[in-house]
Amino acid sequence: MNFEYLTEDEELNIDLLMRMAHNTQDNISDEIHVDMVNHPPHYQSDNGIECIDAIQAALGIDGFKAYCRGNAMKYIWREKYDPKQDAEKAIWYLERYVESCDGN
Repeated sequence: MNFEYLTEDEELNIDLLMRMAHNTQDNISDEIHVDMVNHPPHYQSDNGIECIDAIQAALGIDGFKAYCRGNAMKYIWREKYDPKQDAEKAIWYLERYVESCDGN
């Protein structure tokens, strides 16, 4: 299955759900992948709004830029816990910062 607008992880999760619906039990529980950097499930509301979008709407452009810089700094600071994931999260926030500069 190939949907151009989906990430590879989303495509894998859809494929997994389809196999689950058809009762294909070939170690499917080992294949579930949650993207803890780009779309951590604990930051999504029941109605599908991601926390980062609500924060951006609430803070406005300048507040959101400061928020992104601060979070990038936080993840660089704490990188002792999970260095790779923390670096990826810092980069994620810096990318959001750059995107918000384009909207200014």
